[in-house]
Amino acid sequence: TEDQENILMDNEIERIYVFFKGNKKVQGFEGVLHGGFTSTILDNSMGAFAFLIANLRPAATAYLNINFKKPLKTEQVYMLEAQILKVQDRKIFLKGDIYDKELIKMADTEGLFIKVDWYGVFFERLQQEFLKSLDRQTQRLSEGQ
Repeated sequence: TEDQENILMDNEIERIYVFFKGNKKVQGFEGVLHGGFTSTILDNSMGAFAFLIANLRPAATAYLNINFKKPLKTEQVYMLEAQILKVQDRKIFLKGDIYDKELIKMADTEGLFIKVDWYGVFFERLQQEFLKSLDRQTQRLSEGQ
C-alpha cells in the first residue's frame, strides 16, 4: 500500500546531513577537490537517502544536475544537506547542497532516483539463462551427444 511504501517518510525523515573531507588523493588542481569526487559524494549520499526513502529498497540515479558554485578545497570539512523535494510512485526527487564551515554554499544539485526491483530483474535474468542452458542441453540430447 501507499502507507507501507512511504513508511520512512511517515517518520518525518525529510533530510540528511553528510560531513566529508577530501585529501590530496582526490584533488584535481593543487589543493582543489576534483569535480568527479564531489559528484560521487553527492550521488552516493543522495542515493543512500533515496534507499532510505524507498523503505530500504534500491534506487538508481536517473539524473543528477550539479552546479559548482565555488571550488572545494582539500583538507577542509564540508557539509552536504540532502532533502526530499517530492516522491511520486517509483520516482524520488531530491536536492542537495554542499556548504563550507561558514555555511557558504559551494555546490548544489537536484536529482531523480528511481526505485528499482533488482530482485525481479536478477531473477528474470537468471530464469532466462536457465532456459537457454536447458535448451542447449535438450538440443545436445536430441543430437545424441
